[in-house]
Amino acid sequence: MAEVDLGAVKAQVEFYFGDANFRRDKFMKGKTRDDPDGFISIDTLLTFNKLKALTTDAAKVAEALAESDVVEVGRDGTAFKRKHPLPTDSQVKDRSVALKGFGEGNEEVTIDSVTDMVKGFGTVGYVQLRRGRDRKFQGTVIVEFAEQAAADELLKRKAELKYKDEALVVLPCKVWEEAEFAGRPKKRDRDSRDGDDIKDAFEEGIFVEVKAAAGTRWGDVKRTLAQIADVAHVAEVRSAEEPSAKKQKVDDEAKEGEAKEGEAKEGEA
Repeated sequence: MAEVDLGAVKAQVEFYFGDANFRRDKFMKGKTRDDPDGFISIDTLLTFNKLKALTTDAAKVAEALAESDVVEVGRDGTAFKRKHPLPTDSQVKDRSVALKGFGEGNEEVTIDSVTDMVKGFGTVGYVQLRRGRDRKFQGTVIVEFAEQAAADELLKRKAELKYKDEALVVLPCKVWEEAEFAGRPKKRDRDSRDGDDIKDAFEEGIFVEVKAAAGTRWGDVKRTLAQIADVAHVAEVRSAEEPSAKKQKVDDEAKEGEAKEGEAKEGEA
């Protein structure tokens, strides 16, 4: 059996639990919420392809992480969790930089090539190639370092960063965001505006309230109103306490099912 590269195992699991990946990984965060102590089982981790490619031996994973500063090993080596709380958004931005000037649509730029370019300044936690809605690369890359000192060092020596002999524009992430998103409404403002737009889109007077006797079916109401004008939709509003409410719904669904079954049989004939 080939010897397990414990260093590679440690690096891979620390990536899973690292600040950059963990805060974006809904699956892993969900698993930690499901556990009363915030652990993720080794069985779950060993479903991840990159870790499986290194080892499927739970004991080797626990051994590799015994001295980790990122991951805590628990439950006799069968479960793992982060040692430290996630950083705030502000802290993440302080250790992130934006690199501009790679060329829009340039498919030669990859996460690995950018990592190789900047890893001399410090440990790289995450690299994002900015893409538009059409998934086309926009020519800008966001690099998040493990430590703010690395980002500060890169900014001091930004003149050294070049792509194909052309100088790159290097900015603190916060400065880049302010320029990139200037004038765009915040999400809350957009939601509020969209709500107003929807309200304005409704034409006044196109809704009417019809009070009907108990037992009246919505289909009968729609057919009657259709003799007067085009009807788009009829909604029946009932109080949950009405004893006939549930029965009415069941009866209507049963009839609807019978109708669909009849249509299917006609189609088979």
